[in-house]
This record gives sequence, C-alpha cells and structure tokens, in this order.
Amino acid sequence: MDDLQIRAMVSYVVEFFNKNCPENLETMIHLIGHDESFRKRVSEITEAIIDHHDELFVACSSGKKIEILTPNYAEQCENLRKKMRELVEEYLSEYSKSN
Repeated sequence: MDDLQIRAMVSYVVEFFNKNCPENLETMIHLIGHDESFRKRVSEITEAIIDHHDELFVACSSGKKIEILTPNYAEQCENLRKKMRELVEEYLSEYSKSN
C-alpha cells in the first residue's frame, strides 16, 4: 500500500468509528499513527499515557494512598482523552479538506 491508500483506509475507519463508536478513541489514535504526518503527535500522546500510568504505580509503590492519588489521576486521564479527541478531529478535518 502506498501512503495515499493507507490514508484513505485509515480515514475511512477513523471516520466510521468517530460516527458509530466514538468511545473507541484509543483505536482511532492508533490508526492515525499510521499516517506519517501525524505519527509524531500520536507517539507523544502514547508516551504521555505510559508515563502517566507509570507515575501512578510509582506513587502507590512509594506508599502514597490510592484514594488521594485517584482524583488527580482521573483529571489527567481526562486531559489526555481531550488531546486524543482534538487530534482525531484535526485528522478528520484535514482529510476532508484533501478530498
């Protein structure tokens, strides 16, 4: 597959998911990562998610109470999801302009 075919396939699937099952945000982000022009930003989000999870486990392992950590952790999760949603919307907007 060449880049145009990959972009067309990914765009179709992401648009379908966005309309029919938007809760699958992580899948859409993964697919967008196959587009070279979005790969770096997808990678940055993925790294942030991994780091975020690691921070929670490190904090718990060092004796901090999960009940204290959870509200902040949940807020950070919501911020990451917001970034993912914005990237999906940008991707779909950019794809619709190119068609």
